[in-house]
Order: sequence, then structure tokens, then C-alpha cells
Amino acid sequence: DINAFSEHDNPGGLLNSPPIAFPSLRTLVIRTVKQNGIESMNTTGVILDHISGPALRCLLLRISFALEMPWPHLARNLARTRPPLEELSMMGMCIAENEFIDILKEAPSLRSLQACVRLSEAGAAALTLNSITSAVADSLIANETKVITTGLCPKLTSLDIPISVPCPPT
Repeated sequence: DINAFSEHDNPGGLLNSPPIAFPSLRTLVIRTVKQNGIESMNTTGVILDHISGPALRCLLLRISFALEMPWPHLARNLARTRPPLEELSMMGMCIAENEFIDILKEAPSLRSLQACVRLSEAGAAALTLNSITSAVADSLIANETKVITTGLCPKLTSLDIPISVPCPPT
């Protein structure tokens, strides 16, 4: 159990300490049980800002909050700890597209992704590999040419983005 407090509740405590390291942690599940969504998002953000899991492969976030708000905590955590994250699930919360893309930039090993996010055409394109025209693809296949492509999630094998996202329209 990790007890986290808001800045108001804990001046000089957890918020001013170095990150708590969990060097062998492979799976982290954070579930909020409070009904106050903003407080749950803030508390989860504090936890992510103050833990380090360099071996983390699976991160499951379950937060009941349907409003989109600035939330850079996960991208910062991934940038700081550089875990080999393969599975990420962020359900019950709504991530802004730009922050969602920032998260994906820090998780190149991602194989499975589940998230509530309203993606624009550019956001959806960021998930995919670089596109090529069908004529070029046919030519490459005919010549048995190996194609090296890049994208934010080149290893992605499972994607779950609900169509009926709880985010209010922008």
C-alpha cells in the first residue's frame, strides 16, 4: 500500500522526497476508490511523480473521471524511469490527445494499449506505422523488399480505444 496525499495535506512530506524505487516491480495497478474524480486524478499523479519502476512491464490505471484535464504525470514518469512497458491500460479517465501522444513517445515497447482518448486524424496516424501508397506496397511485395517502418508504437499488437468515450466534446 502506498498512501499519497495532495500538496495541501502533506507539505514537506512525500512531495519533497526523492522517488521511491521499486526495482523489481513488473506490474502496477492503481485503482481509485473515491468518488471525487479530480482528487483521484491528482492523487494518482502524485503517486506517478514519486515512484520509480525501471522494470515495469504492465501499468493499469482505473480512475473514475470523465472530464479531460491536463495530466502530464504518466509521460513524466515514463521519461524519468524508462521502463520496458509492454502493456498500458488507462480506463475510466480521459486523456488529452497531446498528452496521450507524449505517453506513447515514452513507451516504444508497448504491445497492448487500452485508453479513453478522443483521437483526431493526426492522433490516430501517430499510432500507426508510416503510411505508404498501395502501389509502393505492391512493388515492395513483388520485389520481396523488407520495409523498415517507424511509428510511436511499432510493436503494438492489441489496441482498445472505446468508440463511446466518456470525454465531453471540446
